[in-house]
Amino acid sequence: MDDNDLGGLWTCQHGSDSSTYNVSYVDFDRRASITSFTSSPSSSNINVGTTITFTCTVSSTTLLPVNVSISSEKREGNLTYVINSSSRTFTVSTVAQCIDYRFYCRAYNGYGTVASTTLYKHVKCPVKLLHDKTNTTVNATVGSSGFFYAYYSGYPGSSYTWYRRLSDDEVEMSSYRTNWSLNYGCRYIRLQIVNVRLQDAGQYSVHINASGKVFIVRFKLNVNPVPISNSVTEEQLSDIQPFISAAGFGIGIAVGVIITLLVQGVVLLVSRILKSRDDKDKGVKPKRL
Repeated sequence: MDDNDLGGLWTCQHGSDSSTYNVSYVDFDRRASITSFTSSPSSSNINVGTTITFTCTVSSTTLLPVNVSISSEKREGNLTYVINSSSRTFTVSTVAQCIDYRFYCRAYNGYGTVASTTLYKHVKCPVKLLHDKTNTTVNATVGSSGFFYAYYSGYPGSSYTWYRRLSDDEVEMSSYRTNWSLNYGCRYIRLQIVNVRLQDAGQYSVHINASGKVFIVRFKLNVNPVPISNSVTEEQLSDIQPFISAAGFGIGIAVGVIITLLVQGVVLLVSRILKSRDDKDKGVKPKRL
């Protein structure tokens, strides 16, 4: 769209149906643009408590006045917000916090879209477990997936290992139908047990090794059987097959005993009938009891 007169409300009509759209005009020659967004210190890895100075510069072709904001993704509000400014360079200083990760500079001068650019900072903080966000009791149904999330603050979490408790030992889970991931943006470690089985119920833990310290989070997994109304897959059926086989074996024995008794009774009855006929043929009178 090259003409500002074409901006505003537009109506699309098809037969008796119609819809109205608000079309914003963008003047690409006049809209704000950002030429640079820098920081001092410039390193992407900094320590918590370090003072960072951000500088955002809009282009020389940007028509003034301009509105500019500099912000941190995880903090409320802006680090600075200047409106109707005739300047082209904007600066703000702040102290690095553990929650900081992405910083933005945005500029707008009323001629269309907002210009934006991003800086990334990994803030090194002591690792701290977030117990209030971590759910240590997990419930899952046979055949579904069980998820464990260990939330923490701080960076970096250098390494981590998942374990399962069997009897009195903790066994490392190097391969156990699992997927795990480490998310720096939201600061959590996740373990997924796929296709949960009844025998998966029990205790699990994750050991986080950060700066020479080991943090341990323990979990409990409860596994519920599939509701009777739901269909059971072959893999789920394998979990309960031993019980079905045992029950079937018991029923088979009972049926076999009944059939054996019936056969013995029939044989005895036939034998007595045949003996009675044989006595009549020989003229032997049956004894009275």
